[in-house]
Amino acid sequence: MLQKLKNRSIVAGLTLAAAVALVGAPGIAQAQSGSRICGNYWSSGSVLWVKVIEVPKSDWPACGRAVDRTNSVGTVPPEVWRRNPSGNWGSRQPIRMETCEKFSLGLLGNRFGGNVCNSMKRANNVFEVNQRTISTFWY
Repeated sequence: MLQKLKNRSIVAGLTLAAAVALVGAPGIAQAQSGSRICGNYWSSGSVLWVKVIEVPKSDWPACGRAVDRTNSVGTVPPEVWRRNPSGNWGSRQPIRMETCEKFSLGLLGNRFGGNVCNSMKRANNVFEVNQRTISTFWY
């Protein structure tokens, strides 16, 4: 009798874990529907240099801060510099409230293997924008 009760407890626990995983999985997949990409990009010939931060969908002040924080080309990695040795970049092009999908597939042209937002840590408010590492991409 004790063994049957123990087996039922195990089955119930596994069932509960599976239910939580199934309910939680869509939340994980849709988490980025609540995020937007903000920052800037520059181009020079065939080279594109991008600096962005992920922010909440409805937080325009955080997006504005992300655009301000990423407003200069700054120091580019040597491999980018080798592709653009003149150091001449076109004018800054702001990115405001782009969906992760449009950013990944549109501007980056799916060059980085799908949704790049999966590797970013979102800044949940304007104050966190100052603390987040800026994500950079180039091609």
